[in-house]
Amino acid sequence: MEKLPNTSSLLNKQQTRKFHKIIRRVHLYLGLTLIPWLLLYGVTALLFNHGMWMTNREDLPIPSSDPILVSAQSAAQDVATQLKEQGLELVPNSAQWIGSITLKGTMEGSSVRIRVDPEGQGGLMVTRPDDSPQPEWTNTFENWLVVDEQQEAQITDNIHQMIQEIKPDVTSVSLSRYPKLRFQVHKNSEVFTVDVRHNSGISVEQTEAPQTVRTRMLRLHTMHGDPGYTGAKWLWVKIVDIMGIAMIIWGLSGIIMWWTIRPTRRQGAMAITVGISLM
Repeated sequence: MEKLPNTSSLLNKQQTRKFHKIIRRVHLYLGLTLIPWLLLYGVTALLFNHGMWMTNREDLPIPSSDPILVSAQSAAQDVATQLKEQGLELVPNSAQWIGSITLKGTMEGSSVRIRVDPEGQGGLMVTRPDDSPQPEWTNTFENWLVVDEQQEAQITDNIHQMIQEIKPDVTSVSLSRYPKLRFQVHKNSEVFTVDVRHNSGISVEQTEAPQTVRTRMLRLHTMHGDPGYTGAKWLWVKIVDIMGIAMIIWGLSGIIMWWTIRPTRRQGAMAITVGISLM
């Protein structure tokens, strides 16, 4: 007598295949959605790492040399000698120099910054063309005050009252910075972007400067944190949250897809191990 297939087993297999199909589709379409974001983060990460790209900067490597400073261990020993009276002992081989020796240089038409490793491992010299001279009409500008002292006190008091409803433990608040004012002006056929800060001078740059694209891309890469009110930054933060969650789901769905393909488990495990090690 022929044995009938187990209906429950068939249903489980169908459900498993359906689940795997859903995972594959989620992974595929999320990947397509994330492509622009992956490209954005990849390109802007390279821009951060290579400060001369899309600019007039020039980065010149400085060759290795003999140590410029005494060894970190020797310097630490000198300091520890003074602390010995307090019963403190220097941990052997724990000393190290953090950071580099930084210098400024002069060069016609450019500013020069130099960073050198204190142990003589080399360094980097960066030359940056001087900023364009400010237009003559900026010299007539006087420091601008957003509000006077009385208005500032009133603003502080009003904000303090607002905070008291949220966190009564805050006993006092004081103003530390105002937003800067940005607007555009034109003279003949030239358009200028003007930045003015409270009780400070004026800075001007010609609109459509060559570094505008780079600057905007780097701002997108670093912009973060909910400002607490609705606006362009608030919207950008929410979009980044959605994309971050999507990337997590994309990664998890990829792991599920990999695990369901038995022949790839060993190679996949090696790839994940390499990725975690590099991270």
